[in-house]
Amino acid sequence: MDRDEYQAYLDGEEYEYFGGFFDFSPLVLEVPYDDRWYLVVDSNLHRISVEFQQVFG
Repeated sequence: MDRDEYQAYLDGEEYEYFGGFFDFSPLVLEVPYDDRWYLVVDSNLHRISVEFQQVFG
């Protein structure tokens, strides 16, 4: 999410996001445009481990 959508998410308002539900790993996400992005991981009450790597290219 970009900054505005992330703030709407925190405020409990409607928001748009890129991505969806994934049940496999590893997962590669590409952002649609240059900006500061916020990655939100909802584990659905399960314990998970998350690692990320920034790749520019």
